[in-house]
Amino acid sequence: VLAARLSEDPYRSILLIEAGLDYPTLETMPDEVRLGYSSPSGMVARSHDWGYTAKAGNRTENIIRGKLVGGSSAVNAQIYLWGLPYDFDRWADLGNTEWSWAETGPWFRKVETDMNFVNGHGSD
Repeated sequence: VLAARLSEDPYRSILLIEAGLDYPTLETMPDEVRLGYSSPSGMVARSHDWGYTAKAGNRTENIIRGKLVGGSSAVNAQIYLWGLPYDFDRWADLGNTEWSWAETGPWFRKVETDMNFVNGHGSD
């Protein structure tokens, strides 16, 4: 998305570098990538994950980060979720007015094309 937005400026040249494997068709894609968390194991193999962890107190959690073309979007069941408008407006209330929902909401619409739910989602 970032590269696409930057390349909208005809005076810029953009080089996008990705790490990991590339699966050009669904037939070449392993189940863990194609099916995401609905694959039989529900896990992402080390060959497709950077292996990051987060620690809080005595707990350690795996933080799945995609190591293949498409990055983490390729291993998170191919979804992303919008934050809640309240959360963005709270950041604005704390002083970061550029992160209000009024400022960020249009950018979410710009990166999405959802023809089934046109109200509130990008369809233009």
